[in-house]
Amino acid sequence: MLRALGVVTLQTFTLLRRDRIFWPALAAASFIAAAAGVASSWGTEELMKMLYDYGLLGFQLTGSTVAIFWGVKMIGDARQDGSMEVQLAAPVSRGLWLVGKYCGLSACLVMVSAVFIVLWEATLFVLHYRLMGAPQLLVFALMGLGWLVDAALAVFFATLTRPSLAIFATFAAWIAGLTSALIDQAMTPETPPQLRATVSTIARYWDLQQFNLADKALEAHLPAFAPTLDRGLYGLVLIAILVSVSSVISSRRDVLPA
Repeated sequence: MLRALGVVTLQTFTLLRRDRIFWPALAAASFIAAAAGVASSWGTEELMKMLYDYGLLGFQLTGSTVAIFWGVKMIGDARQDGSMEVQLAAPVSRGLWLVGKYCGLSACLVMVSAVFIVLWEATLFVLHYRLMGAPQLLVFALMGLGWLVDAALAVFFATLTRPSLAIFATFAAWIAGLTSALIDQAMTPETPPQLRATVSTIARYWDLQQFNLADKALEAHLPAFAPTLDRGLYGLVLIAILVSVSSVISSRRDVLPA
């Protein structure tokens, strides 16, 4: 079973690494790093904060977009080119196949995030700013964990519907996760109780801002251990739930409907 999982994971990693989305993503990351450097020269106050705000926002949008498109595309392509049927003809269950696909996608996203970190360090070096320490690396690590959650969400919707609808649903759920806590905080006592309860429930269980520590990027010390651990465990639980449900769904039906 582990050998089959490893084969599917490695194949997925290789295919995604060669995918045409990969190079535009790296080009976008390079452009964002350069743009952040230019933006940092617009003013004379809080240059480092401006640099990190622009850079982290750009990397977050680029990484999440790539994770969503890759998550949906790899399932759709496997169905379209027939590779899914070939692999399932071997002693690989549908659930194990889907887990392997997600593991390969995760490995590729980790590689992309590592490249992003190298580009960011190079940007800081060229601009003569201090290089990243443990607090800044933690910010990037949590951002990468958020990408893995986005990928799991994309795989989940890809098991339910066609690629076009899966991409739309994933982006909608992603935006909801980014804004749920903000909307919950903005509600007033005049807000209808049922709406307030609904939004609060969504914000409690689906809050993707947990992986955004941009406001901590310039701190000299690591954030408190317990809240940071909670954020990490929250992301791992979300991934486990989404991948497990996707695996169960794919075990009982085709990975994509006809």
